[in-house]
Amino acid sequence: MKKKGFNDKDFSIIKDLDLGIAKRETIFNRLKNPKIGIVVSSYYADIARDLTFGAAEVLKKNNIPRKNIIIWNAPGILEIPVMIAKNIHSCSAFIALGCVIKGETPHFDLISKTTIKAIMDLSIKYKKPIGNGIITCLNKKQAAERSDRTKKNKGGEAARAALSVLGGFKGETTQWST
Repeated sequence: MKKKGFNDKDFSIIKDLDLGIAKRETIFNRLKNPKIGIVVSSYYADIARDLTFGAAEVLKKNNIPRKNIIIWNAPGILEIPVMIAKNIHSCSAFIALGCVIKGETPHFDLISKTTIKAIMDLSIKYKKPIGNGIITCLNKKQAAERSDRTKKNKGGEAARAALSVLGGFKGETTQWST
């Protein structure tokens, strides 16, 4: 029986396998040590600060190091999807934070629906978890209650949602800390 030597095609196959393994290892390491992007609308600065604090607390409790958290500021909620799209490949997951308070015009409905749909479309298209912490409120008092650091902060809820979906992508059934 004649021994068959390796030819260029064999080495090409091995190279492709090595690249595939390296790519899987890179993806695994990124999910093992996730980078989280927070995009926050600064239109209502006090609400934005409290939502961001709530999200950061949940990330901290779940051992996401500060160096793995990137925060981008958007002027309003309508710009949040654009900023996520621009940075979609730089993070394992995103958290969208902001506030819309209903006024006397239909602007509230238009902005809210457009933004939420765009965020959902990005999440589905790129299979990327995006926790939605954009609160829609009838007045400033309601917004303050939903962003209160000592209560059920919606920024924290959005962070837990993003981590939960990210864990699902990793095949985990881990319960994330609250």
